[in-house]
Amino acid sequence: AKARIKNTGWQMAPTWVITGENASQSGVIPNKPFDPDKNHWGALELAARWSELTIDQDAFPTFASLSTSAARAQAWTLGLNWYLNRNFKGVVNFTQTRFTNGGPGGADRENENVVLTRLQFVY
Repeated sequence: AKARIKNTGWQMAPTWVITGENASQSGVIPNKPFDPDKNHWGALELAARWSELTIDQDAFPTFASLSTSAARAQAWTLGLNWYLNRNFKGVVNFTQTRFTNGGPGGADRENENVVLTRLQFVY
């Protein structure tokens, strides 16, 4: 079988550096890098994201089944980023994804909740 399938997706991801530093594509550089002896704790950034993926209805049922594959996924995320210095960052995110279809008999699959953490070294 052959078909032209057009899936669509988008996301919106605002952030706010609550300690006042400038945010950029390359991250945040703390004005006061982590140094507990000086009472410096780095920079904190709050993050949010809303995203959606919609699968073309022409994909069903030839290429995917509504009983095992979601036709749509919507997700929201809340996160906290901690920039200890210009080279080290810690991240904690909570994400919930809601699905349309993908469950038994084409019912909606259960929501998916996940907590993700990451320590990142940049050089």
